[in-house]
Amino acid sequence: TKALHTQLIRSERLAATGQLAASIAHEINSPLQGITALLNVLRSTYGQDDYLQRKLDLIKNAFNSIRDTVKNLIDLNRPGKEKKQPADVNQVVENTMALVRSLLKKNIISAELDLAAAKPTLFASPQQLAQVLMNLVNNSVEAITGVPGYFEKAHLSAGKGGKIRVRTMNRGDEILVELHDNGPGIPEADLERIFDPFFTSKKPMGMGVGLSICHGIIEDHHGRISAANAPGGGTVFTIALPARQEAA
Repeated sequence: TKALHTQLIRSERLAATGQLAASIAHEINSPLQGITALLNVLRSTYGQDDYLQRKLDLIKNAFNSIRDTVKNLIDLNRPGKEKKQPADVNQVVENTMALVRSLLKKNIISAELDLAAAKPTLFASPQQLAQVLMNLVNNSVEAITGVPGYFEKAHLSAGKGGKIRVRTMNRGDEILVELHDNGPGIPEADLERIFDPFFTSKKPMGMGVGLSICHGIIEDHHGRISAANAPGGGTVFTIALPARQEAA
């Protein structure tokens, strides 16, 4: 079938690019270790300076994001290595959106959470699920702010800023996570390719290896991730994960 053929092509591309990605990531990893050591020295030296400690915390959070991306690049062609545990999807969403709060504020984007009343739990890596959500948020931010004249309109007209809505749902034996933004949407010709390794668009959609990593992580969790243009505008990313899952 067409779906199986597409999956085969994607798997072949992932295998072909996995070694290259891992090689690049290993080169990046060495200076990251130096940054870790320097941060520890600064934290010890200026332990009494609360203001500086808060700034160091921000640097550490940004560094951790880079480190996790590098780790995911190294693991691109050897999935299943991340330890899984019982995870509360609502908590993962709340924690991740708290981390990107300053990014959204800077770009005049509001966030709305619509979380399932019945706590959706599954067997997963909370860190990897957070990485997926972070990548999707970053893509939405780049898409929204990439619209010509966005900042002028957002500053001058109330309600013209960006919007991101994250929703969690229990549906049968699956847990769904939806991220809906009010950006310009994705060209129809690109929808089937955006999860391909190193796919990029000439338009400022913020795509590339990030979405390929997302796809690999969700597949490793025996789930599905898809993208569609919403009827009312914007893009909807949908993640479907099994509600009950045995450890690998």
